[in-house]
Amino acid sequence: MKRIQILFLLRTEEQTKAYRKHCRNTKYEFHHLMKEGESLPAWFLNVDTIEDLDFDIVGYIEKSIKYVKDQNIDLVIGNCDLGQMIAGIVREKTGLPGCKIESSFICYHKYYTKIFSKLDFKFWYFAADLDNEDWKVKIKYPAYVKPPYFAGGYGQFVVRNEKEMIQAISKIKKSSNPVQDMFKSMFLKHLDIKKFPFSMKNIVIVEEFVEDSKMIATEGYVDQDGAFHLWGHFDGLSFSKPVPCDFLRYTPSTTTSDVLCDVEKLVQKFCSNLNLKSVFFNVDLWVTTDPETGKVDIELIEINKRISQALSNLYDFMKQPSSFQAALSVALGQEKEIKHPILKPQEETFGSFMIKTCVSGPATDIFDFSQIPLLKKEHGGKFSVYLYIDEGDYVKQDYNKYGRTICRCHLVAESCEELKQQTYKITNQLLKQISDHRQI
Repeated sequence: MKRIQILFLLRTEEQTKAYRKHCRNTKYEFHHLMKEGESLPAWFLNVDTIEDLDFDIVGYIEKSIKYVKDQNIDLVIGNCDLGQMIAGIVREKTGLPGCKIESSFICYHKYYTKIFSKLDFKFWYFAADLDNEDWKVKIKYPAYVKPPYFAGGYGQFVVRNEKEMIQAISKIKKSSNPVQDMFKSMFLKHLDIKKFPFSMKNIVIVEEFVEDSKMIATEGYVDQDGAFHLWGHFDGLSFSKPVPCDFLRYTPSTTTSDVLCDVEKLVQKFCSNLNLKSVFFNVDLWVTTDPETGKVDIELIEINKRISQALSNLYDFMKQPSSFQAALSVALGQEKEIKHPILKPQEETFGSFMIKTCVSGPATDIFDFSQIPLLKKEHGGKFSVYLYIDEGDYVKQDYNKYGRTICRCHLVAESCEELKQQTYKITNQLLKQISDHRQI
């Protein structure tokens, strides 16, 4: 049987080997495009990671196009946002299946996502040009500020007055604008900048700060005919201070079936409006219930044209089918091969959460490593933890971001309420110092 040749963009040889193992089959042959000694952009770029990065993004795209043609590549993918954007360009230039340049750009540029989705929005938003102060007459406080794309949590702030907004802009100019500048040569060469003028400007997205709505995440795919297929619904909890534990995602969702049905209709609508085809994606949404009338509004936050790594890890923990494998099948137009997850509402609740800190210092002064075996013994096979730090590390903060992620945890509980309680308990058990990472 002829093996399917897949070029994995912005991945090293070791990373492609890891994904080959992850797929657990031999029908794929993964390729990487990286010369010895060459450096590639990190998963998410920030001012620190690009400081010494000598990376010609336009040249890399040209090499990728040539490699696809020379090696008879069947599929081009990227596991990070930038990789998927480059993949869209390469697909369009080579005729390979999957989302092309414009749809890729629209999905990753948070302002244009909302514009081209053609949806109604309850919460206000606008694009603020950082080279002038026009934002002063548009903004309302409190507000949420974030870069338009490829940010990975950097440059995102809650601002409650003009002074905090000015501070946020100053930090964004230092941390995010240099990253945006790196992409402008790519946009200039491959994007219709007359259609997307903000692609060449230093902007941030300014949004209404939402506090009383429920966040949910929906993951799924659109097939080659543009029809949406659900993979799973997840509820999201953003924990308030002082416990620095962000974005607990859990499933099955406790959102009512009629609201979830409306969510799926909305997702299908903007998939059609964005002309998405043959792509696996995840989308974040606000669900707002009017306390007086009971009317429910569903609103798009953002769409990521790739699998969610956090949710993929959770599915692995749940021993459910791989979303990564499904994404490959979708991209190849082989939807019939996909094995869908089986989630039964009456069973246990599965959750994933990150533990963060805003404290700098020796890792052992911040995190209690000795508690991990105790927690595993207490919860049995219903708890797992993946560490982003080692005992000998020094934890250094990046004050352009909301805290430093220490670990990722997975947990099983009888209900979402118990899951939330256990998350608080575990976070306090593992952290020696509690800090509020939401302050500027």
